[in-house]
Amino acid sequence: MKILLCTDGSADGLSAVHLGGVIAARLDAEVTLLCVVGSNRINLERSLEKAARTLEESGARFEIISRRGLMKEQMLGQILQTDFDLV
Repeated sequence: MKILLCTDGSADGLSAVHLGGVIAARLDAEVTLLCVVGSNRINLERSLEKAARTLEESGARFEIISRRGLMKEQMLGQILQTDFDLV
């Protein structure tokens, strides 16, 4: 099973990553973490670090993809590239 988790680094986004990580670990699913922020590179790096720690703590297997831009555009692009079972 493949799961796409998306975050912008906000508290709500990290909560979603945590819950998705718990679900992924229980299902032994592969997670693609898509981290999307605006143009601020520092925020992108911080968001990636927090989200990766969250997934590591859940025990989920994951890969990280980081992008800048609008969340909905980046999500759609990733969904079209990969056959996810859960978004």
